[in-house]
Amino acid sequence: MPKIKYTNEDIRISIVRDVFRPPQEIEDVVNLIWENAIAKHSFLLTNSKVLHFIERVNNSIIVQVCEYKYFFAQTKQPTLFASLNITILAVSGITICRNGIVVGKRSTNLLQDPGYWELTPSGSISAPDLSLNLVSDYARDQVIVELEEELGIKSREIESISLVGSIMDTDANVFDLLFVITTTITRRELYSRFTHTANDEYTEIHVVPSWFISTFLWYKGNRVVTSSRELLGILKKYSRN
Repeated sequence: MPKIKYTNEDIRISIVRDVFRPPQEIEDVVNLIWENAIAKHSFLLTNSKVLHFIERVNNSIIVQVCEYKYFFAQTKQPTLFASLNITILAVSGITICRNGIVVGKRSTNLLQDPGYWELTPSGSISAPDLSLNLVSDYARDQVIVELEEELGIKSREIESISLVGSIMDTDANVFDLLFVITTTITRRELYSRFTHTANDEYTEIHVVPSWFISTFLWYKGNRVVTSSRELLGILKKYSRN
C-alpha cells in the first residue's frame, strides 16, 4: 500500500528539457494501441501533454514532458511498463465544505478506475508551455481548475488550499501531490452546482460528515481509489465536523 509523505514546504517542479520519446519499435506498438483505442473511444481520449514523474529530491520534483498515449498504452498493456516506465504527476484533494467532505463516484465511461469512489478533486497535471521551474503554486492552479470543472466551485469561494504531502501509487503508476481545500459553499449549493456542471468525471457526488467518512468509504469496499483510502489520515487534522 502507498504511504503519504507529509510536507509543510512548497515543492518545486523542475522539468528536464528533453521530451520523452521511446525507441521506435516501442513507439510503433504504442501508436497501434492508441489508434485502436481512438477507434472505440474517440470521445473519451485526448493525447494531451502530461508530466512524467522521475524522482523527488528533498523539496524538488523532477519531471519530464510526455504524451498521454504512452501512459495509456502501458496501462492497457502492462508488459510495456518495462520499456516506458511512465508515472504520471497528478493532484488529489480533500474538499471540505460547510457540511462535510466531498466524495464522487467516477463515471463508468472512464478508462481508469471506472465506477470507483474517490475524494475530490483529482486529475493529472498538464505540462506547462514555457517555464522549466515551477513552485507548487502551479499545482495549486491545477487543483483550482479541477474544482471548477468537476464540482463547479469558483476560485473566489475557496477559503484555503494547502499542500500537505505526496503519495506514490505504484499500482496505478501515479505520483500525487495532496491538497486540503476548504470552501464556503454548503451541501445544497454544491449539489446544485454539480447538477449544472458539464461533468463527465463523476456520475454522482455526496457530502459526507467527517465523522462518517471512514465508514462511508468502508461500505464501498474495494470500489474506492487507493489514494483516497490513504488520504483519510489527513482528515483528523483538517475536518470541521
